[in-house]
Parts: sequence; C-alpha cells; structure tokens
Amino acid sequence: MFQCAAAPLPWWLTLILYRTDKPTKQDVLVQRGIYDTLDRGECYYVVVYENDEPSELLFVGWSFD
Repeated sequence: MFQCAAAPLPWWLTLILYRTDKPTKQDVLVQRGIYDTLDRGECYYVVVYENDEPSELLFVGWSFD
C-alpha cells in the first residue's frame, strides 16, 4: 500500500464504509471501520460534506509509535 504519506480514501471504500459518496464529518467520526483497513504508518484523507458540498478534509490513520 503506502507509508509515510496520506492517500485519498478510494471511492468504493467510501461507499462500503459510509453507504454514500458524500459522507459528513459525523459519518466519518462515528464509523470506526476505516481503521481496520489501515496498517501502522498509513493514512487516508476523506473529503467530508456539509449540505452536499465538500467542506473539509479529514485525515484518519495510524502513526509508527
């Protein structure tokens, strides 16, 4: 996969985890399954939406320590 860098969460994994292609910040914070897809040193960023518009990037990952 990737290490020491953030990668976008794949569209298909977004649909599996959040059952939508436009997850809200609350969706990402509540659904912890994303961590099961990552190893140490890996990070995804998720585009989160508010009112069906992109509002921010949320970084989710594991450190090496």
